[in-house]
Amino acid sequence: MDSHWNEPQSGRLLCYSPGRLLFFFILGYSIFSLSGYTILPFIGNVLTISSPSIVPGSVDVVLPCRYLTEKGDLKVLQSKSYRLTGFCAIFVLTVSHFGSAQEDTFMLDDGDTIVFLGDSITQAGDRPEGYVTLVDFYCEVSGHEVNVINAGISGHKSNDMLARLQRDVLDHHPTWVSISCGVNDVWHQYSGRRGVPLPEYKKNMTEIVDRCLDAGCKVLLLTATPIYEDLHSKENRMLIKYNAFLRALAREKHLLLCDLFEAFAEQYKHKKTAENILTTDGVHMNPKGNRLLAREILWALGVPH
Repeated sequence: MDSHWNEPQSGRLLCYSPGRLLFFFILGYSIFSLSGYTILPFIGNVLTISSPSIVPGSVDVVLPCRYLTEKGDLKVLQSKSYRLTGFCAIFVLTVSHFGSAQEDTFMLDDGDTIVFLGDSITQAGDRPEGYVTLVDFYCEVSGHEVNVINAGISGHKSNDMLARLQRDVLDHHPTWVSISCGVNDVWHQYSGRRGVPLPEYKKNMTEIVDRCLDAGCKVLLLTATPIYEDLHSKENRMLIKYNAFLRALAREKHLLLCDLFEAFAEQYKHKKTAENILTTDGVHMNPKGNRLLAREILWALGVPH
């Protein structure tokens, strides 16, 4: 990523007050919902322009770093496009706005690389509404020059991720590695495929973490999200033991932990029907589930909330 967010030292940034931001959030999303067209000014040093996308229900968000020079000219440093649904764009930009009003405690520095290692939930995180896309988008709009790499592969378990760790993760020389693993290790034990028993899972995960640490990487360890939106399912009763190990591993190795299971469990406690509220099938995220993933990960990485 080559954007020069810190370049305009002599000019003044094009800024908007919180009241105006809220006004444009409401107005912009209302217009977008009706017609698919809107121009939304957001967040401090970024003027975000949303245009109609070829994907129904989404917008192409162009992120230029624009600022006013001392002569009053509007200069564009660089543009980068994202395709996001309306709610996803508003989610990230809202997080960025409230985070930018406080001290910058984000743990990723300019020039850092973060690799997201995981399964199909992570692989799908590259979609317009996906959580990896939202984290990447947050880095852009908040002015952090971070290289975000998605290393999720559908169906993979801890043994698969260990086997490809060097090629898909360590060869990128990442500063940070986000590790999301456990859903398939448990789920496949109940779905006619070969899962990974807990003793083997512990061995695999410990080796993945140790190799990342030995390579000089910082590790963000994610607990596995629930399997089906029923916390009392047989899958979740087993998954609790896997997540308990991950929490213990994080304490032992002094890792940054993001307890996604607890965040999702808190949402499921308030369910009023049996319908899925955060997933499409009980496992894979819908847009709301992806926003929850992104929010929890960003908070774990130091974004104020």
